[in-house]
Amino acid sequence: MAKAPKSFASKAQKGEQKIEKRQIRVIKGAVDPNTGTVKYLDRMHTIPGDGDLDAHLAKLSESKS
Repeated sequence: MAKAPKSFASKAQKGEQKIEKRQIRVIKGAVDPNTGTVKYLDRMHTIPGDGDLDAHLAKLSESKS
């Protein structure tokens, strides 16, 4: 059976849906003091949808230092 056509209003409203949370991957490089090689460490972080990405990353870098 054919799908019902979508109106412009329903298409526009679809883009306005709020994002509850976002996930980002933070990758850091660190030099191993024993071997002198670079090791990459990655970790997933969840950010609230209404939160500012730059502010959250700054807070993460402060807490790790």
